[in-house]
Amino acid sequence: MLPVSLIVLAAGLGRRFGGDKQLATVAGTGKPLMYFSVMDAYRLGVRRLVLVINHLIEQAILKQFVPLLPHDLKVSLVKQRTDDLPEGCKACSREKPWGTGHALWSARDAVPAECIVINADDYYGPGTINQLLMHFENHGGWALVSYPLENTLSNSGAVNRGLCEVINGSLVTVRECLSIKRENGVICGEIDGKFVNLEPKTPVSMNIWGLGPDIFDYLNDGLIEFFAVPRGQSQAEFYLPAQVMASIMAGENHVRVYPAEDKWQGITYREDLERIGRFFQPSGDGLDDR
Repeated sequence: MLPVSLIVLAAGLGRRFGGDKQLATVAGTGKPLMYFSVMDAYRLGVRRLVLVINHLIEQAILKQFVPLLPHDLKVSLVKQRTDDLPEGCKACSREKPWGTGHALWSARDAVPAECIVINADDYYGPGTINQLLMHFENHGGWALVSYPLENTLSNSGAVNRGLCEVINGSLVTVRECLSIKRENGVICGEIDGKFVNLEPKTPVSMNIWGLGPDIFDYLNDGLIEFFAVPRGQSQAEFYLPAQVMASIMAGENHVRVYPAEDKWQGITYREDLERIGRFFQPSGDGLDDR
C-alpha cells in the first residue's frame, strides 16, 4: 500500500455536457470514465481514493460508483461547498463551484501525504499515473504530466486548454487558451481575446498533478487573497493551475514536467462517450476491463 492518495475532482455541474458527466457511462463498458483511472492507480498500489463531489450526486456516487471499486480501497467522499471557505472569507451565494483550486482545498482534511490529482472526465492512462508515482519515489516535490495539444482535441466541438511553457523539464508558465479547434488542418485558439494559430506539439496541462501536502497551505492563502479582491463573484473561479503558477512565480516551488507516456481520452461533449467506448474495446488501444 502506497501512502499516495488519488484525488478525483468530480464536483462540476456538467452544463456544457448537459448532465452529470462524472457518472455518464462509457459506451460498451457500463462504467463511468473515472472508474478506469481509479483502477489504474489501484493496480499500481494506490489504496486511498478521495472523491471531491457536489451534494447533488452524493447518493448516485454511493449507489452507482462506489460498489464497483475493490473492497480494500479506502474511499473518502468530500463535498465541495461554495460556503466552505477559509475563516474570514466572504462570498456571494451561488450554485456553481468555485473552481478546481477550491475543489482540491475542500479535500484538505482527507489527504495526509502526497497526492495525485486528476479530473473525473479525463482518462490519462496507467503509464501516466506511474510517472507521478515514480516522481514521488525518486524526486519528491510537485510535478505535472503534459500532453501534446494535437492529441487533446475533440471532434465534437471546441475545447479549452492550459498551454505550458517548459524549460529543461521545469514548468515556467501555464496560459489559458479558449475555444481551441482544428480548422482546415490548422489548430487555433483564443488567448487574451485574440485568435492565434497553435503549434500541434505544444505541451498542455490536462490537470493531472503530483502534489505534496503543502499545496493546501498555498490554496488556503490563495483563497483568502482571491476573496479579498472585489470581483464579479457570480462567475469567478479559483483555478488550481493559477495557484501553482503563483507559487512558481514567487520562487517558492519547482514543478517538474513529464511528457505523457499514454494517450489521453476525455469527455467534453456527450458525443465523446462513443469514441471513448471504442478506445476501451478489446480491439481498441485502451484496456479490456469491462
